Amino acid sequence: MKKGALTIYFLLFSYLLFSQSFDFTADTTEGCSPLKVVFLNTTTDAVKTDYTYEWTVESGKYSTQIDSVQNTYINPGEYTITMKVYDKTKKLVSTITKQKYIRVFPDPDVIIKSDKPFTCENKAFQFSIDSVISDTTIVSYTWILSDGTSYLTKVPPPHTFGFKGKFDIFLSITDAHGCSNRERKTI
Repeated sequence: MKKGALTIYFLLFSYLLFSQSFDFTADTTEGCSPLKVVFLNTTTDAVKTDYTYEWTVESGKYSTQIDSVQNTYINPGEYTITMKVYDKTKKLVSTITKQKYIRVFPDPDVIIKSDKPFTCENKAFQFSIDSVISDTTIVSYTWILSDGTSYLTKVPPPHTFGFKGKFDIFLSITDAHGCSNRERKTI
C-alpha cells in the first residue's frame, strides 16, 4: 500500500510540476517617463512558493521577489522582461521572456520664440513655436504669461503687457501619448 501511495504522490507531483504554467503580467505596458510598472507573478498560488524567481526588469536591474516586482523606467525605449524559475535544488525550470514588453515614450520637446526680445510699454508681442520634436501628434497647447493671461491655442494672438518689466512666457504641450513638456522664455 505504501508503494502505491508513493507512486500516486510521485505521479501527482510530476503532473503539477510539468503542467505548471509560469507567467507574469504588468499593470501597464506603455506610457511616458517616468513610467512606474508593477509586474505580477501569475503562477498558481498553490505552488508559487515552491520555486524561486529571478526577474530582469531592465538591463542591470534584478530582483528575487516571488509575487511582484516594480520598476520605474526613466529613459524612453522598449524593454524586454525576463522571469527565470528555479526549483528548490536551484535547477532552472522555466524562463519566460517577453520581448519589447514595456514601451516608454519620449517627451516632446518645444522651443518658443517672440517676434522681438523687447518693446515699448503697451506694444504687442507675437509669440510662436520655433520648433517641436515629437514622435506623435501634439494634441494640446497651453500658453501661460506671467501677467496671468493664458491661451489654449497653438499660436496665441498678439499680446500687450499693461506695464513695463520682465515677463516670463511658458508653453506646455501634450502629445497623443499623454507625454508633456514645457518651455519658458523671458522677455
